[in-house]
Amino acid sequence: MGSSLSGYQTMIPEKLTDKEKKELKFHLDELESLIRTPNFREEIAKEESSKDKWTKQLQALSPLAVHEMENLTFYDDEDYGKYIDFFQEILNIIPETRKFIDDTKVEANDVFERTYKILGRNFRSIFAGESSWGDEPEGSGYQTLKMLDIVGLLAKIEELTIPSANPSIHFIKENK
Repeated sequence: MGSSLSGYQTMIPEKLTDKEKKELKFHLDELESLIRTPNFREEIAKEESSKDKWTKQLQALSPLAVHEMENLTFYDDEDYGKYIDFFQEILNIIPETRKFIDDTKVEANDVFERTYKILGRNFRSIFAGESSWGDEPEGSGYQTLKMLDIVGLLAKIEELTIPSANPSIHFIKENK
C-alpha cells in the first residue's frame, strides 16, 4: 500500500469572452440568490417535503454542492447546523470565484498546466494535486479548483466554451 496522486483536472480557455464572463457571473448570482433565499438553509436541512424542491434548484446550479451536502451525516436534529455551515462556506467563496472569472489563472505550487489550441482557441489543461495517503490535498491549486467545482463554475465553463462536437485529435495541438 502506498500513496496515490489526488487532484483535479480541467480545461479552461486562456481568456473568456465578455459574454462568457457575463453568463458565469449570472450563474454565481443565481447560486448566491438561492442560498440567501429566506429559510433555504434551514428547510433544506430539516424539511423533507421542501428538500426536494430546493435540491432540484441547487442541482441545476451546482451538482457537486448537492453531492457534498448528501455526504453530510446527521445523528439528531442539532446536526442540521452542518448544512447551514456548508452553505455559509459557499457564500464565503463566491467573491473569490468572481475574481477567477476575470483572469482564469490558477497559480500555485501544486499546479501543472499545458496550453492547447482547440478549433482556433487557446485552452489550458490544468492539473492541481499532490501525492496523498488518502487525505484531501491541501495545496492552494487543488483547493481553488475544488472551490470552482463546488459552485458549479467548472461545469459551466465547460458548457460555455468546449465545442459541442467532439473535435478530432487533429484539431488539438500543444502550443510551445
